[in-house]
Formats: sequence, C-alpha cells, structure tokens
Amino acid sequence: MKKLNLLLLLIIIIIISQTACSVKHDENLKSEENQNAPISKEAFFFDTVCNITILDMRDMSKENATKVIDEAYKEANKYEKIFSRQIENSELWKLNNDGEIEASEDLFNVVQTGIKYGDLSAGKFDITMGKVLDLWDFQRDGSGKLPKEDEVNKALETVGYKNVETSSRNGGKNLIKTGGRGSQIDLGGVAKGYICDKISEFLSNKGVTSAIVNLGGNITVIGEKPGNKPFNVAIEKPFSERKDMIGIVKMRNSTIVTSGIYERYLEVNGEKYHHILDPATGWPIDTDVVSVTILSKIGHSMECDAMSTSALLLGSERGLKLVEANPDMEALFQLKDGTKIKSSGFQYEEGR
Repeated sequence: MKKLNLLLLLIIIIIISQTACSVKHDENLKSEENQNAPISKEAFFFDTVCNITILDMRDMSKENATKVIDEAYKEANKYEKIFSRQIENSELWKLNNDGEIEASEDLFNVVQTGIKYGDLSAGKFDITMGKVLDLWDFQRDGSGKLPKEDEVNKALETVGYKNVETSSRNGGKNLIKTGGRGSQIDLGGVAKGYICDKISEFLSNKGVTSAIVNLGGNITVIGEKPGNKPFNVAIEKPFSERKDMIGIVKMRNSTIVTSGIYERYLEVNGEKYHHILDPATGWPIDTDVVSVTILSKIGHSMECDAMSTSALLLGSERGLKLVEANPDMEALFQLKDGTKIKSSGFQYEEGR
C-alpha cells in the first residue's frame, strides 16, 4: 500500500520533487553545490525516490551535514533489509518463508502496530494480504492485466491478521508466527512510516535542528525553517495532471502522510482498478474517499501511515470517527464527489 506524493514548498527556489532522477541506495547520491544552500540528497529505497534535506547549517558544516545524510541512508538500507518482502533473506522474507522467527525489536514493533490497526479498522487494515497483492500488477502508467477471480479467492484463504501471533519471552526474545495458513505478511502500509520515524530520530540525535525527511510521501519535518518560519507542505489535488494543490499545511516538528486511490492503478477496458485492496474481497475497495491526509507530531509517522490507509478503507464517516478518537492526529478527507471533510483540528490554507 503505497503513499502518495506531497509537494514540499520550502523556500522559493527549493522544491522537493518525487519525479527527480533516482539512484540506488547510497551510491552516486546527489547534493547541492552551493555552500550556503541547504544540503539535499536523494536515494532510491522502498520502491520510491527518497529525499533528506538539512536546512539550517549554523551549527554544522556542509561536509558534516553531507556525512550525516549519508549515514541516514545507510540506516534506511538497514531497515529495507528488515521490512522488504521481496529482498531474499530479509527478516520479513524469512518470516514469510519459515512461518516463525525470533524477530528483531524493529520487526516486532511494526507487526504489532499492523495488528493494532487491524483491530481499530475492524479488519479492513490487514497485514497478511501478501499473496493477494502478488496477483495484482499495478503500474503508474495504468498498464497490466487483471488477476483471475479464482486465483484471488484462493489467495484470500491465506488472509487473516488475527492468525498472526506475537509474544515476548524472558530474555528479550520476540517471537512472531504467521499462523500456519500460508499467510504472507506485507508491511507496505506501516513500515515506511516507522522508518521515517527512525531516520528523523537519527538526524535529531546527530544534532540536526532543521530538516525534512521525505520517504516517498511519508514526510517528517524536524524543527522549523531558518528565520523561525514553518515548513509549507502542499496537499496534492487528486487526479490533477499538473499536480495542482488544494492547500498548504504549515508544519513544525510534525509528520504528514497521504493515502489515495489515484496514483497507482490498472486500466482495463476503460475501467480503473486502484491499488488499495479490500481484504474481504481481494479487489479494490469501494468507498466515498479518494484520499486521506493524516497530520501528527514528530515521531508518529508509523501511526499516520497505518491510520491514513485504515481511514480510506473505512470510508469518510467511519474513518473520521477513528481519527477523532485519536487526540494526536488530524485528518483531511477528499471525497469522490469533490467535497472535503476535515477533523476538528486540521488546519490548512486553501490552494492559491
């Protein structure tokens, strides 16, 4: 379950874009050449372009800032080798193939969060959708073909997050079992948020006081922009070919995530099939929602990640109730009829 792009409007001449050229891991990373400019580097992780930018250079040289970003991407590489379902011998790959492992604290925490949101969403958020997801070939250009209905139904027999078992034992052993039904855990709806939290924490521990971490749409801002100004984050207008925005959110020490149905899809015989799947049917969910944007304070990107998808799967009425029950989160729902619904504390400036 991939998150959507949010345009970052930092200062007039600096825009973090998701369409810039990507590179692999920590090889050939690009940075700004101007000594006085923010230090910004891109890399490719989690099947998306990522960007880390350090803005305030008062207490850090350009060389040190570059080194810190390089180290942060090494952390990202480490986490990808934990949470990727496709990388052979990753920790999650081993869990899915063996059915039971003694898990790291990282994997244990993310799986438990996935189970938590399965409960909160009445089963709509389900981390055991791996085999169903494998049947779909969502491409950004809409190409691909539909899976066969009997294949989807067979894969659905492996779905059921309640069958996943987690336990902690004396001595610090964290155990995870997939439940013995051939379930394949996929953490695409929660792991990237966790990684965003960990990288932001890493940067803060290194003394970074003003920065942006953008992991393909999971965005966390550390501190504020130089001059005691907030970061301006633009929320994209769904189905806009020009990437128009509906408004600006002003952020300090906070995180924002959007889930939506309009960026990855299949188009067959003129009908579009988006990538947010209903665990009850194995087919794209049909609610009144186009996208959900969740805003919270720094360190909550994992929760925002899971909440944005859960709220979209539930639809606007139930999804809004779920958000309002969490005092640390605010939400903006964009609906299929063009209207917008927001939680009581969500604030943004209309697009201009």
